[in-house]
Amino acid sequence: MSSASISALLTLLALAEPPPSSPARQAEPEASPRPWIERHPPRRGTVELGAFGGAWFPSRRLELFEADDSLSGYGYQRLKVASPEGGLRVGAYPLRFFGVELEGAVMPTRIRSSDVRATAWALRGNVVGQLGRWSVTPFVLVGVGVLGMASVGTPVGLGRDQDFDLHFGGGVKVFVTDRLQLRLDLRDVITNQAGIGDGLTHSPELLLGASWVLGRRRRPEPSPPPAPVAAVDDDRDDDTVLEPSDRCPDEPETFNDYEDDDGCPDEVPPELDEVVGVIEGIYFDNDQAVIRPESRPVLDRAVEVLRLHSGVRVRIVGHTSSSGGYLHNMELSRRRAAAVERYLVEHGIDAARLSTDGVGPTQPIDTNETVEGRARNRRIEFRVVGEVSSVAATHGAGPVVIDPDG
Repeated sequence: MSSASISALLTLLALAEPPPSSPARQAEPEASPRPWIERHPPRRGTVELGAFGGAWFPSRRLELFEADDSLSGYGYQRLKVASPEGGLRVGAYPLRFFGVELEGAVMPTRIRSSDVRATAWALRGNVVGQLGRWSVTPFVLVGVGVLGMASVGTPVGLGRDQDFDLHFGGGVKVFVTDRLQLRLDLRDVITNQAGIGDGLTHSPELLLGASWVLGRRRRPEPSPPPAPVAAVDDDRDDDTVLEPSDRCPDEPETFNDYEDDDGCPDEVPPELDEVVGVIEGIYFDNDQAVIRPESRPVLDRAVEVLRLHSGVRVRIVGHTSSSGGYLHNMELSRRRAAAVERYLVEHGIDAARLSTDGVGPTQPIDTNETVEGRARNRRIEFRVVGEVSSVAATHGAGPVVIDPDG
């Protein structure tokens, strides 16, 4: 095979897309943990044990006193505007968005007029509905209970009394971890107003608490992607060509589009080094796989060169621009590659030496935003993939541009 003949062949068959000059291996990225806001949402089947503290704002008309005429000085008296409150609660949550609670609380206070001590207390049951999707969980509640008072003092106390209460409110839970929860409540406690038949009155509460969550199974973090399975074959020179295919196991391959699969360092022969760029001359009818007559000189020259070098195997790859539907373009690129193959076979080239592929718009070499760019992207590529007897390196030649109207 003369140098002139090889040069003629490879001037027509330009090199395929070059592999990266340095086939660097990239480490697999580690899986990122879920953000905290998604990490500890409520779970069903849990129990919350908690304590809370805050402020109670008793109504100025709160009807909590012992109405007994035999007890001198006892009767309705106003309490301090705000009183501390503390208590314990237990909650059961069969569902992540629904639960029931029991609470007990005490509110030490004083009578405004006499500064006599008084102790209010409460026992309550709550029904809780919550938006159980995130670590920060808004909720609402409604419940009933008993609100009591105990005050026996000198000179004047309130005696002992209890009333039923209705309360409602809302707040937010913050699941700091799977076990630890912080909670903020704002409620309105509705009880009888002082004076028989005088209606109802309101005593707000502001509570801050903490709870320990039982029965909660830790939500597993997403598993990191599996580590790449180590190849059975070795790659001592780290050039991605595995033994025993690597003919030079201790010397890395030179990736230069010439015999890049043998694993050996090499240089491109001079007759190959001159082959770069785009060779024009194959045209198709618009949106068809029909080869135009003006393409025949280029194809006939390809036939002539392939006859001279009968050991070369060639893959014909069709490309399109992004104009039109994706599936249509994929099919069109395959049909155009097959049309070129058919022409070569009809003119005497053994079909066993040829193969085809169509990649549609997936491998552009220019922008698809301009007429000129789309014209360059509509092309046929000839790629030398080896010899008939054995597959050698994957060469290629530059793309053959199709008619801009095609």
